[in-house]
Amino acid sequence: MRIAIDVSSLRYRKTGLETYTYYLLKALSKIAVDDEFVLVNNSFRRGKAAPISLPAFGDDFKFEVKNPKVSKKLLRALWRYSPYPRIETFLGKLDTYHSPTIDALPSTAARKVLTVHDIYHRKGDFNPPWFTSELMEFFPAEIAKADVVITVSESTKRDIIEEFDTDPDKIKCVYSAAGENMRRITDTAAVGRIKKQFGISRDYMLFLGALGKVKNVVRIVEAYNILRQRQRDTPQLVLAGGKGYGFEEIRAAVTESPYSDDIILPGYVDDAAAPVLMSGALFFVFPSLYEGFGIPVLEAMTCGVPVLTSSVASLPEVAGDAAVMVDPCSVEEIAHSMELLAESPALRAKLVGKGFAQSKRFSWERCAAETLRIYKHDFVTCSAGRKQ
Repeated sequence: MRIAIDVSSLRYRKTGLETYTYYLLKALSKIAVDDEFVLVNNSFRRGKAAPISLPAFGDDFKFEVKNPKVSKKLLRALWRYSPYPRIETFLGKLDTYHSPTIDALPSTAARKVLTVHDIYHRKGDFNPPWFTSELMEFFPAEIAKADVVITVSESTKRDIIEEFDTDPDKIKCVYSAAGENMRRITDTAAVGRIKKQFGISRDYMLFLGALGKVKNVVRIVEAYNILRQRQRDTPQLVLAGGKGYGFEEIRAAVTESPYSDDIILPGYVDDAAAPVLMSGALFFVFPSLYEGFGIPVLEAMTCGVPVLTSSVASLPEVAGDAAVMVDPCSVEEIAHSMELLAESPALRAKLVGKGFAQSKRFSWERCAAETLRIYKHDFVTCSAGRKQ
């Protein structure tokens, strides 16, 4: 088969969407040796395409990178309302076209596969209004245009069926996995260096992700304030990640906290530093308000770190019984769970063991194999999160 995959997102810093594209592509390169791949960098503007960062591929992987030399903004507008120009004009004949992130699917005679990671624009005020408005307008049409919709959890599959009245048979659930850069770091000197780099002076609880509304970071700060009122000798709180929508509210909450000296914002953490920072944490705090999958939960488990996360959306599906689950809207419940984890080495050790086992149920190899079956019209169901 000749399969096109949109890799335009690989020009950004890695968040969940970019992690998915990067590691899916890397895993496909090891198993899809009989097929030909066209990697589409559809980011042309101002006379050039933006540079992308591709993974290292398997030796037998057959691929070429194509840059349609037409403005992405223009193509998106045309594809919303017109059958022309077909993507084949730029890429040649195709059997399957896969967009790993929600975007305007091209006009094409090929089988159209679309991955939908979440629909959080319909779940709350988690995006800038202009972006929410744009998603509200074109999201349903793109789902309708796709021949197959891949979701990364059963939770997101249910959301799509309920929100868009989509045929369940059209939606295939294929789980993601942890980023392969995330692994347990046992080098205490390396952890010590990262703590010194970020100004961490003692044990710490960690949030790692985009600092935005959907991640519920303001309530993490409020829960930390409660914990500190109860106990003086508590871990520091590290809130690591790039700025997301709602960051100003988070910064205000930190500034106004009486314990702001012990709340650390190191900013975006790159692939090299992330596993070290994660491995050194006493526990991981991720009470998100909505997740389509929740890769950071698996990454913490892979690094041997106990997890506190939410009992909503896809997070129970991903975490299983290997995390402390909380109502993300209850600051008191988050604070109480922080206290439990801070005070109980036995609980932390139990969760570490369960976390390792849970994280092994998810792999990019499985994700790639099931996605390849979809490219080739085979039926697939979610299986990684279920106990065998």
